[in-house]
Parts: sequence; structure tokens; C-alpha cells
Amino acid sequence: MTDPIVDIIYGGQYGSEAKRLFSEFYYDLTKPTAIVSNFGPNSGGFVSDGGKWATFSMGADCLHILSPGSIIDLDDFEREKANLPASAIILIHENAAVVTPEHKEQEKSLVNIGSTMTGTAACAVQKMQRDPNNMSIARHELLRYVVTAKNWFDLLKSQERIQLAIPQGHSLSINHGFYPYCTSRNTSPQQGLADAGIPIKWVDKVIACMRTFPIRVSNRFDTDGKMIGWSGPCYDDQKELTWAEVGQPPEMTSVSKKIRRVFSFSEKQYFESCMMNGATDVFMNFMNYLDPLEVDELFKTLTDIHNSGGPRVSWLGYGPRTEDIATVKIIHPTDDIDGREGCHPTMVGLERG
Repeated sequence: MTDPIVDIIYGGQYGSEAKRLFSEFYYDLTKPTAIVSNFGPNSGGFVSDGGKWATFSMGADCLHILSPGSIIDLDDFEREKANLPASAIILIHENAAVVTPEHKEQEKSLVNIGSTMTGTAACAVQKMQRDPNNMSIARHELLRYVVTAKNWFDLLKSQERIQLAIPQGHSLSINHGFYPYCTSRNTSPQQGLADAGIPIKWVDKVIACMRTFPIRVSNRFDTDGKMIGWSGPCYDDQKELTWAEVGQPPEMTSVSKKIRRVFSFSEKQYFESCMMNGATDVFMNFMNYLDPLEVDELFKTLTDIHNSGGPRVSWLGYGPRTEDIATVKIIHPTDDIDGREGCHPTMVGLERG
């Protein structure tokens, strides 16, 4: 039996880069036999066929596998399961953690920064405590979906192609982000592989999802309007903007429904994310937020990075549907495909999804 082919999709910035949208597009393109993820309730997105909220699936008619690194909110799980086709199958590693109402209450005192406050961190803390008499894990709460640790690798090995979805974004990592203004765990493709127990040698593509204007979650305020939680800083080559400066209506966070903070594009963030995570390809989204001059400037930057050993921009996003994703079939006639130094991508050679 040959090894499965694994394609990884991860967020290259602060999250909300439309990983969900691209995952739908890439699923239709490659038809994986399984989607594996380590999602938690602090990460979610909108699917393109009607705006249904999702945490781990896309309504795809395939096998959905939640790795032991997942953290599961039972209400979210039941809502999302209802959106799956009847023939879709869900399997969960027995050691995946399960959020309780108590975790959500505990998080109010545990977390003092801008946060989704979904109980994810408190749940992870309880799992790390390893108390045999106080466990909230899948083999207790979701037994009918459970795959044992003994049978886990055989399940992965039996797949033909796996799409591995990593939640949140590179710059939110607890290890490599702006600590302590970060999420409660590591957010890298490498972490997703480790959480799932997928061998590195199975990996084909590592696809970074990026935005033209990166966002962070909102700051937290009390009922009197006083800030009680800051969601964190940015890179020194970017600045915080208003949505009016971007020229777009404010975006709301998928989970907490608050207005997102928005920033200018950071070349440092892009390069760091691609290099540290081994990105082979990039999906650059929200191209429709740019005017023609900004498009030209961005393409020059991305081409300079590509010619310095960075990944190729393979897809561009222009809207909220998979049909708004354009595949870059030919970057430019003088690109380094044939060994010559390239120019920036042009609209020539793009094919809409």
C-alpha cells in the first residue's frame, strides 16, 4: 500500500485569511478521501454556500477526522454535524479534549487579553493536568465517534489523500507569536502534523493562506467602554488602519462577532511565516480590497520574495465564493520557470475557480 498524499492548509498571518474558503476550493480541486484537523472552538469560519458557520468541516461528503490535538465544543459539534451530508463520516481520536461550561467560566479569570473566550485554553489546561479522575475527553463524551490510539495510524495509512487543516494563524502561535498576546497553543503545520501523528514524508504541499490587509481579533471592553483586554501588537513594518482607510465595511470576527482590527500588509510577516512553516504555495486573498497601484506594489514584493527562495503565489482571491478564486496558471512569460529572473504576476494567466 502506498503512503497517503497530504496537503496542508494553514493561516499565514493572524487568522481569518479565508482558510475555510480556500479549503472548499482545494477540496473540489483534489478530492481528498479525508479531512483531518486539530480545530478548537476559538477558530471558525463561514462556508461559501449560504454563510453557515463552521469549525472543522466544510459540508464535504468525505471522512472528517478530528485529531487528538482537537478541542471540541459539544454544541458546535452538534450544529456542524447537522450541516454535513448524510453519507459523511466523523471520527475522533479518543484523546481529543472536550470543552465544558466550567471551562468557559474559568477562562474569564484565566485570560486577560483580547480573546474569543470560548473555554479552549481552560480545556487545554485541564488536559495537561492529566488527572485520571477529572478528564473531559472524547472517549468519555463522544464515544460513538471514537477511534482508539491503537487503531489511529492504520486509519490514517488507509487514506489515499488527506487535506490537513490548521486553525488560526502563524503570528498567533503561543511559541512564535507576540507572546502573551497570542492563542493558547502552537498554530504551525508542523504542530498539526504532530497532533495528528502524520509523518512528514507524506506531505506534498504546504499552502499558506494570506490576506492583503491582515486582521487581529478585537480588543475587549467592559460595559463602561474601558479596555480590559488588548489583542496585541503588529510587525514593525506594518501599522494599524481603520476600515475607512481600507475602503471596506468593518469585518466581524467569526466566533465573538466583534469588529476586527485591521493592519497594512507586512513583508516581514509574510516572509517569516512562509520560511518557518515551509510553505510551497500561497493563496493571497482579498485582492478586491486593493486599487490597481496597490496590486502592482504587492505583486512586486511577492515576486521579490519568490525570487529569493520563497513560495510561489498560486491562487488569488477576489471575493467570498470559491468561484472568486483565480488560479495563477502562468505568472509571467519571463518568470523563473525556465531559469530566468521573473517579473510580478499579471492578470494574464489567471483562471477563475
